[in-house]
Amino acid sequence: MKHKKPPSELEAIIFDWGDTLMYDYKDKEGPMCTWDSVKVIEGVTECLAHLSKKYKLFVGSNSGYSDTEMLIKALSRGGINTFFSGFFASKDMPYEKPDPRFFKYILEKTAYTPSKVAMCGNDYEKDIVAAKKAGLYTLFYYNKPLKTPYPAADIIFDDFYTLTKVFEW
Repeated sequence: MKHKKPPSELEAIIFDWGDTLMYDYKDKEGPMCTWDSVKVIEGVTECLAHLSKKYKLFVGSNSGYSDTEMLIKALSRGGINTFFSGFFASKDMPYEKPDPRFFKYILEKTAYTPSKVAMCGNDYEKDIVAAKKAGLYTLFYYNKPLKTPYPAADIIFDDFYTLTKVFEW
C-alpha cells in the first residue's frame, strides 16, 4: 500500500458511495435504501468520525437507481449520513464519473478549489483517474493485491483503519 501524509491545505474529502462507504450488493435490485438490509464497510464509521473533526465530508456517487434523497436514506440506514455536509448523486447531476466535470460540478457547488479537496473511492478509473484529471488529491481504497503502480493514486489503502492512521494529527 502507498501511504504518505496528505497535504496540509486539504479542507474537504469527497467519498464514493457503493463499495467505498457501503457494500453494493450486485444481486440486489432497485435503490439501496429499499433493500432488506444494508451494511457499512468495516472501519468506515470510525474513519468518518475522525475525519469529520477536521474536514468537510461529501458523498459523490454514480448512484445507479438512487437520486440524492434515496442516497441519503441509505446512508441514514447505515448510521453514517450525519458525517457529511453534502450529497451528490449522478442521477441529479449533469455529469457522471469518470467525466472530470462530475468533480468540477461538486467543487463549484461547494465553493472549494481542487487543491483543497481529496476524492476517496474504490474504482481506479472512475474515482481516482477522473478526480486527478480534475485536480483533486486521491485516496484509492483497494483491498486486493496490487497488480500495477496506480500512478494517479496519491494514497492507496486497503482498510479504513489504515486511512484513519494516515490522517492522524
